[in-house]
Amino acid sequence: MMQSNLTKIKNIILVYGGSLFGFVFVLILTRSISINDFADYAYGVALGSLLMLLVNFGSDRRLIFELVKYENSIQRLLNYNFTLRAFLFIILSIILFFLVPLFTYLVCLWYMALGLITKAVYDYEDKTIEINAYLCIERAILIFLSFLFYYEVSVIWLFGYLLVQRLAFVFFTNLKLRVSFSFSDFIFWGRKHKEEVLNSFLFVLGGIFSSFQILGSQIITKHIIGDNAVAFLNVGFQIALLVQLAQAQVIRMKSRSISESTVKVKKNTLVLLNKEIMKSLFLSIPFVIIFNVLSFLLEKYYLPEEWLGVFELLYKFSPWLLVMGAGMYISQYFINLYPPIVYLKIYSVNLVVTCLALFYFLPIFGVLIVPYLIFIIHGASMFIMYILIKTKVGK
Repeated sequence: MMQSNLTKIKNIILVYGGSLFGFVFVLILTRSISINDFADYAYGVALGSLLMLLVNFGSDRRLIFELVKYENSIQRLLNYNFTLRAFLFIILSIILFFLVPLFTYLVCLWYMALGLITKAVYDYEDKTIEINAYLCIERAILIFLSFLFYYEVSVIWLFGYLLVQRLAFVFFTNLKLRVSFSFSDFIFWGRKHKEEVLNSFLFVLGGIFSSFQILGSQIITKHIIGDNAVAFLNVGFQIALLVQLAQAQVIRMKSRSISESTVKVKKNTLVLLNKEIMKSLFLSIPFVIIFNVLSFLLEKYYLPEEWLGVFELLYKFSPWLLVMGAGMYISQYFINLYPPIVYLKIYSVNLVVTCLALFYFLPIFGVLIVPYLIFIIHGASMFIMYILIKTKVGK
């Protein structure tokens, strides 16, 4: 028990260390480039993160469920999964080249490449601490490379370096797992498990739709309001990421046990979920306080004058941050209990409502309305999922 808790603490430290390095890099960007260039960076991050979900076909949460289900065919499954991800990455890279400016393109590819990292396999093999250590080292190198700004290296060259570094990291982490590009396994698995492939595709769409509130809101905000607003939003989401990391890490470490417990529904499934929801709500309180203090200090003592007023937006994220951890637990249980088509239907409605709300309210209330819209719409989706879970496990 003590060893298990020590491992959890080490994982959380590594995750927070890596994310802190990433956040420091964003802070360096805010002082090294103009707010207009930062808005282009934020646009690239949002677009790249959405496409990363497509590249990360089925997502790590779906993949770990399949690893449990097909434990006798793991190597073929992994080779198929990685080959599919590589194909999607190449195709999207070619299409994007003709659609976006070079700087935005490089940022998009840098984020898309995260979809090629098979973290779920490390989690499945109880090697979470290993992949977290690798990710932390990669982020530390990120800070080192950011010092190139002091030698007047352009952002285009910098993100070119970062993209090469990330692709090398992808190669190394997959090599450690003996995962390879295999066209034969791709064809074999696609033919033998057509239904699973379709379910994964439906789950991909659901994942993209569910992330649209955070990522798509930045894209729509840029086109409706402009650069300053999307830059402010991006900084808010970057700090929010730090807040939810601890809970996301705990869920990652529990994802195998959650998958195993929901392969066959047990009577205490709902009790376990309720306990996790209450724990996450309680643990969120200090993190929300830290979020607000950090946001205030950044505006007052660090960010350039053109960022004045960002705290007025950031503190409005607090209600959403309070329930975000509970939402992660609910969705993790839901995707294991219900077919992907149900998940897709919920987030299809979520997507439509989000778009309509943003297009209607942004011109009236400005960017300050975005955190409240996310809280209300995301909360409604989680409530529907919880009711469906309760209905299923209560039978």
